[in-house]
Amino acid sequence: MKVMKAPGRRLQSGYTIAELLTVVAIIGILAMITIPAFSSYRIINKMKTSSRNLVTDLRGARGLAITSGREVKVTFQPGKSGQPGTSQYDYYQGNLASGSTSWTALTGPTSSPRKASRQLDAIAYFPKDSTLQTFDPDPDATNLPNNLAVVFRPDGTIRPPTAAPSTTPPGWLMTIQTKLSTPKPQYQFFISATGRVLVQ
Repeated sequence: MKVMKAPGRRLQSGYTIAELLTVVAIIGILAMITIPAFSSYRIINKMKTSSRNLVTDLRGARGLAITSGREVKVTFQPGKSGQPGTSQYDYYQGNLASGSTSWTALTGPTSSPRKASRQLDAIAYFPKDSTLQTFDPDPDATNLPNNLAVVFRPDGTIRPPTAAPSTTPPGWLMTIQTKLSTPKPQYQFFISATGRVLVQ
């Protein structure tokens, strides 16, 4: 039986194997170029988010010290990537406007009501290096022996660390970093004697 072709319609042909392989090869090349760039962008974005959150929390601690009339400290534990506690930080409120002798946890396991510790992104941590972290050990060193602390006073200033300021104008540094490959693996936070927090 002879099949009649409808008038005005042409037979359609498909793609050849060579054409399909060319398209697949082009897609593969584009993927090889864009996936590493996207991965780097993702790491950068996570570090920027951690940086913004930390700056916001430091400024919040300063604001709390001003409004409450008592010292407020932010404690953090420097160490190596993956070590417990090196990506978290906590708030504590002192009992005095200066030279507090006892501290009440506002976040962390001993806070009441219980509030979770503040966290950097999982890829970030506080590195242990005296040139990167220029703050003193926590004033409550008996209970928090491995922590450093930024202590804000009710007038908005910080309790100056014993070490001389590491920058000009005078100020001290907090640092977060990542071990992952990225154009900017480290963010530093400059905290002046007046309590201003800036990202360097």
